[in-house]
Amino acid sequence: AAAAAREESLACAQRLLGEWAESVDDAGTPKRSLLPEHVWILAQVLRRPVMVLGPRYPGYPWPIVHNGVYLPTLHPPDQCASKHPLVLLYTVGHFSAAVFRLPAPEAEAEAE
Repeated sequence: AAAAAREESLACAQRLLGEWAESVDDAGTPKRSLLPEHVWILAQVLRRPVMVLGPRYPGYPWPIVHNGVYLPTLHPPDQCASKHPLVLLYTVGHFSAAVFRLPAPEAEAEAE
């Protein structure tokens, strides 16, 4: 049983080294897109949820792997900076911040 556990640990370590080598290679490739793991790490660093919205329609030429909600799961909720997500838009290899504009106070008064 101990030999099997050791063998499994070694296989896992070899897989991790292979994944690390692929990540390092990707990082050195110009014009390489970010991966979902990068967005998850951003959520951990900012200690707040990150929501990524992208196109969802048939015939879109690129695979959409970024859409979703990334939670700061490494931190207890009481240690997070905000429960409100940072909203990002994703299109063709580019992220943009989604900034929502509130109406001006005088515009609200005129509407009433």
